[in-house]
Amino acid sequence: MDETAGGRRAAGALVWIVAGALVVGLVAGPLAAIAVSSFSGPEGFTLAHYREAFGPAIHRGPILNSFLLAAAVGVLSVAVGLPMAWGVARTAMPLRGLIRTMVVASFVTPSFLGAMAWIILAGPNAGLLNEAYRALTGAPGHLVNIFSMGGLIFVITLSTVPIVVIMVSGALQNVSPDMEEAAAITGAGPLAVACTVTLPLAMPAILAGFLLSVLEALVVFGAPAMIAIPARFHVMTTQLWAFFQSPPRVEVAAAYALPFLAVAAALLWMQRRILGRRGFATTTGREGGARPAAGGPWAGVAFLISLAYVACAVVLPYGTLLMAAVSKAWGRAFTPANWTLANFSFVLFEYNPTQSAIANTLKLAAATATAGALISAALAYTVARRLAPGAGLLGALASLPLAIPGIVLATGIFIVYTQPPLVLYGTIWILFVAYLTKDLPVAYTANRAAVHGVHESLEHAARTLGATRWTAFTDVALPLMRPGLASAWLLVFLPALRELSSSILLFTTNSRVISVVIYELYEEGRWEALSSMGVLLLGLTLAILVATHRLLGRRLGLA
Repeated sequence: MDETAGGRRAAGALVWIVAGALVVGLVAGPLAAIAVSSFSGPEGFTLAHYREAFGPAIHRGPILNSFLLAAAVGVLSVAVGLPMAWGVARTAMPLRGLIRTMVVASFVTPSFLGAMAWIILAGPNAGLLNEAYRALTGAPGHLVNIFSMGGLIFVITLSTVPIVVIMVSGALQNVSPDMEEAAAITGAGPLAVACTVTLPLAMPAILAGFLLSVLEALVVFGAPAMIAIPARFHVMTTQLWAFFQSPPRVEVAAAYALPFLAVAAALLWMQRRILGRRGFATTTGREGGARPAAGGPWAGVAFLISLAYVACAVVLPYGTLLMAAVSKAWGRAFTPANWTLANFSFVLFEYNPTQSAIANTLKLAAATATAGALISAALAYTVARRLAPGAGLLGALASLPLAIPGIVLATGIFIVYTQPPLVLYGTIWILFVAYLTKDLPVAYTANRAAVHGVHESLEHAARTLGATRWTAFTDVALPLMRPGLASAWLLVFLPALRELSSSILLFTTNSRVISVVIYELYEEGRWEALSSMGVLLLGLTLAILVATHRLLGRRLGLA
C-alpha cells in the first residue's frame, strides 16, 4: 500500500515538474532566443543588428505608422464602443439582444477576413461601393479608397470595438444602483448622473478597453498585410515579416522585435494595473445590475451608432464574402446568371493546398486545445496549491505570452527550432509549438478560475481519509474542474482555427493552414476562391461559437 502511495506521489510530482518545465521551455526559450540573437554576431556581442534594423529611415517609418494606427484605433474604439455598451447595458433601446449577438459575431471574425471583405467593397478600382458611386454620379475616380491609412484604421477599428463593448457593458451592468439613486435624489438629471457617477465607476474598464484596442492594433498582421502593403507603406508587424523575405535577416528581425515586445508588455501591464483597481468603485452591499432606463435621445443615438457598426462590421462584410463566394465573377452584376457553387467545389476538391490545409488546421487546433487545457490545468493547480518553489513565477510566465505579438513570438520560435538539438522547421510541429505558446495564457486563466472554485477543504477531507495529493487531485479536484477544462479547450481551439500572424512566418508547403491558404489566394488575386474559403472558415468559427455558448454560456462573458 505504501509502495502504491509512493508511486502516486512520484507520478503527481512528475506531472507538476513536467508542466512547469514545458511552460519555461515554451515561453522563456523563444524570448531568450530573440534577445541573444539580436546581440550576436560572427565575432560575439554586437549592436550592428540594431543599427541595421533602426538606422534606415525606411525602417523607422513603420514605427510611426504603427503608433499612429494604434492611437487612432484606440480612440475610435472607445468613441464607438462606449455608446454601444451604454445602449446595450443601460437603456431599453430596441434589438439589444440582436446587437449583442452581432458584436460577438464581429469579435470572433478574423480581422483579415474583414479586411478582405472591405477590399471587395471599397477597392478604388473595382470596389462595389465605388462602382455604384460611378454608376450613380457618372463621375470618374472613387468615393473611398480602402488602400490607405484611413482605410486600415477603419478596418482594424471594426475588429476592436467589441473589446470595448464587452468590457464596458459588463462594468456598467455591475455598477451598484445605490450611488446613482442617491445622486438622482439630490436633483441630478440622467446625464449628470451618468457623467458624475456611472462613467467614473466604469472608467477602469473603459481605459482597459482602450489599451487592449491599442495593443491589438499594434500586433495585428493580417489586415495590415492586405491593406498597407498594397498601399505601399508598412507597419511594424509587416516590416518584421519583410525581414524574413528572401534573403531572410533573422538577427535584424530579432533586433526589431525586442523593443516592439517591450512596448506590448508595457501596454498589457498598464491594462492589468488599471483593471486591478476596479474593486474600489463600489462600497455598498447591494449587487450591481441597475435596471435599463427608458428610451430617450441617448438611447436613440446609441441605437443608430450600433446599427451603423453592425452594418459595417457584420452585414456588409458577411454579405460581400457570400456574394463573391457564389459568383462566377464577383465584378459582374449579382444576377442569377452569375451565381454558382463551383467556387466551393474548387477550393474543397480541386485546389491542391486546401484539403491538407483544412486537415492541418483541425489537427493543430484539436492538439493545441487538448495540450493547452491539460498543461494549464496542471500548472494552475500547482500555482494555486503552491506545490512547487517559485509557483507564482510559473503562473506569471504562463501569462506572459499575452504581451508577445504573434509575429514576434514566431520570430523567437523560428530561431529556436531551425537549429539543433530540436529542428522542427518544415514540420507541422513548429506551428503546434507556436499555437500552444500563444494561447497558453487563455487556457491558464480559465483553469485558474476553475481551481479557485474548488475549495481546498474538499481535498483536505480526502487526504484525511488516506488519499495522496495525486489521488485528491484526480478524484476530487479534477471532476470539479471539468467546466474550466472545457472552457480552456474551446477558448484555445477557436483562435487556433484562424491564426495567421505566427503561421505566416513558420509554415512550409507541407504545413499550410486555412488562414495561410486564404492569404496566398489573396496574393494570387483569386477572389471567388478566397471568398469561398473565408465563408467556410466563418461558418466553422460560428458553429464552434454556438457550441461554446450552449455549453458554457456566461462563463465566457459573451452571453
